[in-house]
Amino acid sequence: MLKIGYFLGGHLILILVFLNLVFAQNLSDLPGLIPLTSIRQAASDLSYNGKLLSPDEARSHVESGKIKDLSMLDPDPTSILWKTKVEWSESDKTLSSPEKNIPLDLNRPFEFLENSTEAVGRFGFAISQKDSHGTLRVYRVRLDTRNHNVLLRRNLLRKIGYNVPATVYAPKLEITFKGDYTRDSFIKDITHYTFLEPERWLTQKLPA
Repeated sequence: MLKIGYFLGGHLILILVFLNLVFAQNLSDLPGLIPLTSIRQAASDLSYNGKLLSPDEARSHVESGKIKDLSMLDPDPTSILWKTKVEWSESDKTLSSPEKNIPLDLNRPFEFLENSTEAVGRFGFAISQKDSHGTLRVYRVRLDTRNHNVLLRRNLLRKIGYNVPATVYAPKLEITFKGDYTRDSFIKDITHYTFLEPERWLTQKLPA
């Protein structure tokens, strides 16, 4: 069994790490940041007056003055990623959160299933837990020092109407394994994929 979080110096912390920073590059164009000017290719699912535009056509609309900027264009209404109705909570007048409906109990242990594919510098894996009705639920977990970017993108995309899978920040998880070998392999994979020592993530190691 492992209890995992991001642990350093007795406190759970979040560290912002920028690798391979090229100072000659526009800072607003770094991975994970949002540029304030049109320095990236336009999206390929934008439409104008019901017509789907190519990225070049979308940029041409801006440069010709037909529209002020790309925010004036709507995403493709036929895409499954887009929803035309934004749901609001009448209690606090904010966007309703799908995360509220996740049958997730961070106070109970999860069972490790398998690793999952992630980008370089991140480690992903699948875990499972039975909900209060006895139904087995499977969750995908990602260890990354830049997970705050995921939450920021989730909120921004949801604000403009995109369907985004429910995502929860979990500062600490307790995970059980089928045996010591599986647990120890998991610990080695943390170092291999995140390039960080496992002690940066593991808060307690118990018998499997």
